[in-house]
Amino acid sequence: MVSKAVQKQNEALFEAIVAGNGTLVKGAIDAGADLNAKDSIKWGVLHYCAFLCQKKLMAYFLDRNVSPNELCADKSTPLIIAASRGSAECVELLLKKRAKVDLSDRFGHTAMLGAVESGNLATVDLLIAAHADLSVKNKEGKGLLEVAREMGYGEIAAHIEKSMLETSLEKTILSKKEKLFAS
Repeated sequence: MVSKAVQKQNEALFEAIVAGNGTLVKGAIDAGADLNAKDSIKWGVLHYCAFLCQKKLMAYFLDRNVSPNELCADKSTPLIIAASRGSAECVELLLKKRAKVDLSDRFGHTAMLGAVESGNLATVDLLIAAHADLSVKNKEGKGLLEVAREMGYGEIAAHIEKSMLETSLEKTILSKKEKLFAS
């Protein structure tokens, strides 16, 4: 059970994050706020940072060992939220801190789907470089290419298609090498 004093500091911490005020964040922590606190929908500090594209505050919390893979009530991760917001800076930071790239929320939404839907090519490219699953489908059963094309993101579709072809080619070459060395 969380004491009323800690609960008050946790609320102050979330308010400071929303305000983007590092001084208030530090003050709330110094006063006893829990870095792993969750709000009523189970959002933690990194979920807020991801939603608000607060890279500096996100780095502050990650440097204090807040997990980049924490789940909220709908199983969204900070990476899914940051990618859905098109925040390449936050996505890059989370990936550097070992955020799991292919986790999905309870609706099957992944960071890659969010990045495609956000229309942010830099975010898509970061997730491709992190080997995100390119075969994911949205809740309507549409793949990444179809979603990108329907939303008018031709350049994103081209990057995904190129990466799919390169991955397929790499698998083919690896398979042939394995067969060659097996004989």
